[in-house]
Amino acid sequence: AIVPVTGILGKHLSLLETLCGGFDLDTLNAQCLALMNRADVTTVVFHFNTPGGAAAGVADSAQCMLDLAASGRRLIAYCDEACSGGMWLAAACDEIHCGQSAMLGSISALCAILDESKAVEMEGLQMQVFTDGTLKGAGIEGTSLTPAQRSDIQSRVEHIGSMFKTFMQSRRPALTPESMQGQWFYGDQALQNGLADALHPTLAHCIASLM
Repeated sequence: AIVPVTGILGKHLSLLETLCGGFDLDTLNAQCLALMNRADVTTVVFHFNTPGGAAAGVADSAQCMLDLAASGRRLIAYCDEACSGGMWLAAACDEIHCGQSAMLGSISALCAILDESKAVEMEGLQMQVFTDGTLKGAGIEGTSLTPAQRSDIQSRVEHIGSMFKTFMQSRRPALTPESMQGQWFYGDQALQNGLADALHPTLAHCIASLM
């Protein structure tokens, strides 16, 4: 079986979001479950072409892939692009293959919040936020983050980032902390850094070589 994972990762996406380039992790989870019940499928090739996306749901989808592998299937990843959450999913496979110009990695987490408070102030406006929690409302348009809010967001970024890196090291023992700082690698570099197992110019070449 060949399972494409193409687009920006998200969970519970709408039809419009998928039409605009999103990939719904619910689809991946359902495909893994269906393939567990297919006695005629012994090998599953996941074809990745994704820059990653939202963190929510990625760890769970990776677990669904591990469950599929535990059912006796051989899982192979072929990556045109597997970055961030896409790399997390690819690492759930038994083998990772790619072309020499593929892009793999971006092993890290981030959260970006635009501070528009100065622009709002220049327009003569001021956002008033009323809450009974010091961390509630962080990042509301027109406000600046408080030190407590910044610390809270940073701690959660570090939490999911630690989950990501721990999983990667469990699946790819050759990885070093230096190669998991958010940078991505071309295919030949990914091979050198332990992110890939072999190079094949296309998915068809990969399947022909392995099967």
